[in-house]
Amino acid sequence: MAYRHYLDTRADLADASRYAMGNDLDVIGRILGMSRAVESLRRVELQAMARQLEVNSKRATIERRLYTLNGFVEWLRQHRAINADLRVPVIKAEPDLPRCLDPDQVQRLLAHADALSDPRPGFLVRLVIETGLKRHEAVALRVGDLALSGSAPHVVVGQGVRARRVGVSEQWQPAWRAYSQQYAPVERVFDCTERMLTIVLDDLGTATHLPVTFGVLRWTCALRKWREGMPPETLRLRLGLSERAWPETFERLRKLEA
Repeated sequence: MAYRHYLDTRADLADASRYAMGNDLDVIGRILGMSRAVESLRRVELQAMARQLEVNSKRATIERRLYTLNGFVEWLRQHRAINADLRVPVIKAEPDLPRCLDPDQVQRLLAHADALSDPRPGFLVRLVIETGLKRHEAVALRVGDLALSGSAPHVVVGQGVRARRVGVSEQWQPAWRAYSQQYAPVERVFDCTERMLTIVLDDLGTATHLPVTFGVLRWTCALRKWREGMPPETLRLRLGLSERAWPETFERLRKLEA
């Protein structure tokens, strides 16, 4: 489909967003008919489809699929495949505020991790709180992506045109030295699966009675950097968010700060 190719060329879309929108198009195609002529589409059908989605889907999923649908029909209109504006209204539900760790909880978590004989939990927590990496980004991190010498230590996240440089503080480096001395990573920083890293955080959460997940640590990073005065655009790039995804994240940060 030409529209899928268009999505592949959009540099503002994260890989996860592109994948999710592709799945949305499959769902929409099954409902409306994959072999349908696009000029036969009618607003009443799209509105009926929106109601059908509400039966067995979560609100966030419904919203994303309607955004995908509206993007598709607007693309058709811009390319004059259809003449009418067939976009359907999207009523956004108020999202729950994400969970974050406050400074005292972070210190409690790190104190527990540092008391362990295994340096991996402490290094992992510091890595995510410092950089805001997603789980799949952390497990894909290579030793060569860590540039810790010089005046601007940083971590390179991703590859190719989507790669981004994430600055790290010098206070983060002792945790890396302790980890690398024990695990001696050669290619990958973490020679394990995403599931194993999730278990590491789960164990920390159980031991400290704190919500310790990649999502919580990532939001903790975002809120800390925001409170430190990091400019919004710099923070967006640090978190690897598209321009489309950023407004909602920005609004939630403002509410968390309050």
